[in-house]
This record gives sequence, C-alpha cells and structure tokens, in this order.
Amino acid sequence: KWRLCGARRGRGGGVWRCGNNVYYSSCGKTEVVGGEEKEGKGKGRKVNIIGTEKKELLEILSKNLKHSPFPSYRAKQIWGWLYNKRVGGFDQMSNVPEQLRSDLGEYFKFDLGIVSHFSASKEGDNNTIPTSKWLLSFGGQDIETVLIPEQSLKPRNTICVSSQVGCSLSCKFCHTGTQPVYRNLTSSEILAQVLTVENHLRDSVDSHFSNLVDDSGAKSTRHATSSNNNHHLTNIVFMGQGEPFYNYKNVAKSLNILLDPSGFNFSKRKITVSTSGVVPIISRFINDFPGVKLAISLHAPTDDLRSHLVPANLQWNISSIMSVLRQNTNQNSLKSIELQDRDKVTKGFGYYNKVTFEYVMLDGVNDLDEHAIKLAELVQGIPCRFNLIPFNEWPGTEFKCSNPERIAQFQRILQEAGFEAPIRGPRGRDILAACGQLKTQVERKKKSASSIA
Repeated sequence: KWRLCGARRGRGGGVWRCGNNVYYSSCGKTEVVGGEEKEGKGKGRKVNIIGTEKKELLEILSKNLKHSPFPSYRAKQIWGWLYNKRVGGFDQMSNVPEQLRSDLGEYFKFDLGIVSHFSASKEGDNNTIPTSKWLLSFGGQDIETVLIPEQSLKPRNTICVSSQVGCSLSCKFCHTGTQPVYRNLTSSEILAQVLTVENHLRDSVDSHFSNLVDDSGAKSTRHATSSNNNHHLTNIVFMGQGEPFYNYKNVAKSLNILLDPSGFNFSKRKITVSTSGVVPIISRFINDFPGVKLAISLHAPTDDLRSHLVPANLQWNISSIMSVLRQNTNQNSLKSIELQDRDKVTKGFGYYNKVTFEYVMLDGVNDLDEHAIKLAELVQGIPCRFNLIPFNEWPGTEFKCSNPERIAQFQRILQEAGFEAPIRGPRGRDILAACGQLKTQVERKKKSASSIA
C-alpha cells in the first residue's frame, strides 16, 4: 500500500513509501531508495551472517536447528569470530562445535561484496600507508569507500563509509550529488566496507613496512611501532555516498554492531555520523546513540545561500537545525568533568561531545569575512567546532577552492570568536577519494559515454 510520507518543498513531487521501499519523486523523475533487503530464510536461501544481530542469529538457529533452546552464549561466540577475530569461514571458529559450524554453513553465508576496483593515492611518500579507495559491488550496484591513514605520534586509520547507492541531496559542490540515488545499503553492506578495509590493513601493513629500506639500502626499522599501531581501523565516519539519516534503520543496526563489546567494540567517541540536517532524525539519533559524534553539513550561514548549495535546506532550514541542536544541549556536560567520567555524560551535547559543523570553502561564494562572523553568531549556545574543508575539484564543477590566505583568515575569525576551526588537509585528490569527490566509476563511465554519443 502506497502512502505519502512528506513533500519535497521547493522541488516538486514527494516522498512515498510502499512497504520497506521509499520513492523520492521530483519533477517527473523518480528516485528509488530501497528499504532493508532481506535475502530470505526460505529453503535454499542463505542469510548473510555479516550484519545479523545476535537476537536475529539466535532466532534463525533456534527455529531451524534441533538445538532447542539454542544457548545464547553461542551467538556471542560467533560474533567474536566474525567481528573481533574477523575470520572468513565457519570452519575457523575453533571453539564452536563442529556440528554447529556445519549448520551455520547451511543457513548462513559470508558476503563482503566484490572488490571491483582498488586505487591507492600516490600522495605522500613510501614511508606511509596511502589513502586508498575501494569500488565495492553489491548485487551489481557499486559504491565507494575510502581509507584515510594519518601518521602522527598516535597514528590513526579512518574509514569513510557510504550508506546509500548514490545520493538524493544534489549538493551543488559535491560530486556524489550528481549521481542519482538507487537504494539504501543494508547493514550487511555497510559493515562489509569496514571488514574489507580491516582485512586490507591486516594483510598489507606488515608487508608494506617490511619492504621499507633506509638511505643506506638496509631494511628500515623506523616504522616498526607504527606498523603495529596501524593494523586496525581506529575511526569511522559516515561521510561517504548517501545521506545516513535517510537510511537510519540500517545505519542504526550497523552502529549497534560496531559499538557492541562482543561485536567490533568501537568507542563511541571514535565514530562520527554526518547529516545534511534531517531534523526529525537528529533527536532520535542523539537519544539512540549518546556519545556518538554528530556532524552537520552546514556550508553557509544564511538560508538563501545554503538552499542554493544544499537543496535539503528547503525542507529543514538552518533555524530548525539550530533549534533541535539547542534542545539537545546538555548544560551539565561541563569542562570540569573528569576524564574517566566522560562516558557517564548521557544524552546531549557538551564540552566532551561537541557538534561538528562541516564547511566547504568555495572561492567567492561562502568564504567572506561576513560569512565567518555570521557563523559565529549563528551557533552561539551550542557546544560545537567547525571543520573547514578546502574544496576538492572534480570534472565539470563550477566551483573553485578558496585560496589558503582566505581560508586562514576565515579560520582566525572563528577562532577569535572562541571556536575550534581546524582546516582539513585534502587526502586522495589524485584518485578522486577526497571529500566531495566520491562517485562510482560506473556512473562516471556512463556519463562519459553519453557525452560522446
């Protein structure tokens, strides 16, 4: 049964739902966003065990096996093998009974998608792990995911995860926004990105550093410590293709597995979810995942400018976004809270859980002093920081990046107003892996072919 879920103000059409599928119709064009895909549990159809929650795992096993009631600790054991030890087959689960391993193979499968293409940036030097991009195929549809390593006193490996095939936001400065949205990614497909990059790090870091030589030609031991610290992902950002809050059900399911101590066991302070400002979901997210970081793609201090750059502003404007953030500001989350008590701060934003406002720097568009001054006024009363992003150009864009002096001046104004405003260093521009550059190669090839025709 079809039902209208909401209008797309200023863009025509509307948002319709039929079962688990959501359809965005705009100006005679329909974009399909699938709901969570079920592989089915019927005879001969296996469920992808990646992304399966413990409760779901127990239900399937209890229903189909003769081990009734099925012991709940077995689900925790299986999860440990999947997400902590990251095995690639049931036969490797040595503390799981042999018969159960056989039964798991009958009802479940491992499916991390297909790596259609892999690119490694040539930026930097041979002594660092390169920024890398994967083109992953799920059922014939492609998405991109990116590894962003940072070498410092405390090395970090950040994965930029996609949540949809394509994107419906049509942000003017974003390459992904030129690609139509096809469907939501399932929790399995979201977690497959994490496991694919984790496996790559585990398999390649040792060989990368073991092949390094010093100036004399001898084997280098300089990076031995870094090698050990770089075997795993340390941070996750939902900033790839798609709007995470338009796929909240599957994103939330993924977050639960990423945060679960018997799952990936990520710290909530190491995960950031970015949104264009889907106001109805912001409060829900804050309540569901207290402590997980939230980023807002702001990019402008006024509605007129933001509506031009981010069309979603026509539905949820700046005022509505700031209002919901202020409503969720925790006045008790003060700087005086001891380090060991940070996790005890519950819901809302405070000193140790600030909102990040992402702001792409576009030459002559949103980078003037008056824009910075208005930004500082706009966010008063909200514990926040800014992330200034030099624009990364892509084929066919109308925008140019602000020059370094202009970005530095913009930063100074925000800092003098009392806000953190780091400038994000571009990474992976040469392989179109930097912020705002993601667009699947299949789509790029289609566009090139049509332009030639």
